[in-house]
Amino acid sequence: MEYVRSAGWNTAKICLSGTQEDILSEIKHWIHSMGEDVLRILWLSGTGGKGKSAITHTIANWSHERGGMRACFLL
Repeated sequence: MEYVRSAGWNTAKICLSGTQEDILSEIKHWIHSMGEDVLRILWLSGTGGKGKSAITHTIANWSHERGGMRACFLL
């Protein structure tokens, strides 16, 4: 498979410190949830400008820092 240069996280696009803390905490909790009833897909949606891209770049960076990143495709 060919590498897509624009696909991946960018540390310049992460959330500003102190912002989006509730949703980031919720996503981190979901990542660590192991129950059989926990859905394995998280759908992040919202209107334009609400911070979806910053949230995904932040979670990707957080995961990478902890050695948990296996794949990342963000546009």
